[in-house]
Amino acid sequence: MISPHPARTPSREAEILRFQRTALLVLHRSYRPRFELLARMRGELRAGLLLAGLPEETIERCVLVADELLANAIKASRPGEDEIDVLVHHTADGDLLLEVYDTSPDQADETRAMPHRDEESGRGLPLCDLLCKSPVEQFPLDDGKVTVAVLAGRTN
Repeated sequence: MISPHPARTPSREAEILRFQRTALLVLHRSYRPRFELLARMRGELRAGLLLAGLPEETIERCVLVADELLANAIKASRPGEDEIDVLVHHTADGDLLLEVYDTSPDQADETRAMPHRDEESGRGLPLCDLLCKSPVEQFPLDDGKVTVAVLAGRTN
């Protein structure tokens, strides 16, 4: 497989698949893409992570990243026609794997530089990259894409 993005190597995809196979599923929810559901999505994610016994700081980071990824998925989706799936896995090595599936084939700009201070949007994914263990990645699917974020499960 030839990848247009240097970080998207077959070994990186294999690593994500390994995460999925060895991880405990903490949460799986499907939503209609509507911005008014973001608060509910955040609440359900927070409750699932609390039940999993994760530290508050980890939960906060995961909810912030998920909120941005969900908002992007809602923007890219067709209201009333699509569904967004959110999965959170707790990996064997203690990390969290957050996956957001949507039906839009549109991918984020891979450079992800912080926009000029006068720009009104474009800061979300660069900020997510700072909160995550590795940069947020997107992978195309036959029926859309998945956006993947890996967060450290425990912080010192």
